[in-house]
Amino acid sequence: MNPSAFERTLRRMIPHTFSYPRLAAVVLFAVVCFPASSPSQGTHDHFQEGCCRNPEFKRTKPVSDIKVSARVLTEALHCATNNISLGNSARLAKELGGRDTFNVSYFYGKYMPEQETQMLTVAVYSEDERTGYLFDLGFDNGKYFLANLPELRNRKKQWQVGEINGGIWSYTRLWYLAQEVGTRSRQHVTVSEILAAQPKGCSAMNQ
Repeated sequence: MNPSAFERTLRRMIPHTFSYPRLAAVVLFAVVCFPASSPSQGTHDHFQEGCCRNPEFKRTKPVSDIKVSARVLTEALHCATNNISLGNSARLAKELGGRDTFNVSYFYGKYMPEQETQMLTVAVYSEDERTGYLFDLGFDNGKYFLANLPELRNRKKQWQVGEINGGIWSYTRLWYLAQEVGTRSRQHVTVSEILAAQPKGCSAMNQ
């Protein structure tokens, strides 16, 4: 991923009043204003819907159906599911009721016209398809950056998206992507496959 393009994408994912060089300050602001849920609370016990979706941004159609390799998908999941917010892959799989397997669907590409770089957005779902998490990642040469990991909740045949790091543009994009990947077929990825897929690097906006 081109570094300058990646910086422009990051600006879209954080409040517009902040610039990328002040990322440390933005991270502190984002954690305070858009806190990630603790795994000890559980997706069934605690859910805070994010705000807000801008109706002026229309849902993109048609959308990319680009596939990523199994290696990229498992490395991305390794990065996304092993952090201070969620604990580790095995813990999250147990929380979602899958024991040692994740039910996964994803989107890779540019979803919004304003988006300048391709992103990999991966959803992992509970066994009953009522809850889950949405991971939004950029990657380049085996190094991954986790921009967001909001909770998901399925209500009235629509996926609600939890609080995120970012503003209205970012929330609208992720809300639409949650609906998109929610319609896609599920893949089964085991915890052992994820743990074996060690990426070259992994960082997260709220870590």
